[in-house]
Amino acid sequence: MTNLNIHKRQDYTKDWVIRGSMKVPGILETPGFIKTIPVVVDHRKVQKMIESKNDMFDAFYYDKKLKVKLTSYDTDKRTHEVTFFSLKVVEEKTLLESALPIRLEGYCIGVVNGGVLVKMKDRLKVLGTPQELPDYVIADIHELDIGDKITVGDLTERVGDDLRIKADSEEVIAVCHPPSPIVPKVGNPSRFFRLRNKLRKTA
Repeated sequence: MTNLNIHKRQDYTKDWVIRGSMKVPGILETPGFIKTIPVVVDHRKVQKMIESKNDMFDAFYYDKKLKVKLTSYDTDKRTHEVTFFSLKVVEEKTLLESALPIRLEGYCIGVVNGGVLVKMKDRLKVLGTPQELPDYVIADIHELDIGDKITVGDLTERVGDDLRIKADSEEVIAVCHPPSPIVPKVGNPSRFFRLRNKLRKTA
């Protein structure tokens, strides 16, 4: 999990100055008296936060450890780098709905037999407290043969009793399709007819 070191943004500091110092400006929403705090985070940490495809992170605001949720972010249209972000402090007993990344693990036996493994769902919505939310959910595919599939219901034991899945149990996570038949390439028919007509004229 990406750990964020959050610092308060200095008053009147321009955004371009912050980005020039290899940091990204943002806001931190807190449940306290001061609802929103302008903050900055190292740009490498912010990029890792976005690339992780998670939305819950451990963070340090100076010497205080927090659990924060990424609520939104903006990116540069040209460079695709993050230019601004919004984080929200989550209290320990708060129930959160989070979209956890699904990680396929194991060597699919269906692929060994010539099948094609297709991942149908990248995230799984679950409900739980910040302490109970894992970084990702594992789907074991080593026994998945041609024609077999893994559904949301198959992940119940993996998620555990502390979390509630917010998805249809019959929704497909991954499936192993039979190998596609090899279709021979067909040449250009108009070229064939031109060649045939040319041969007829010379005959």
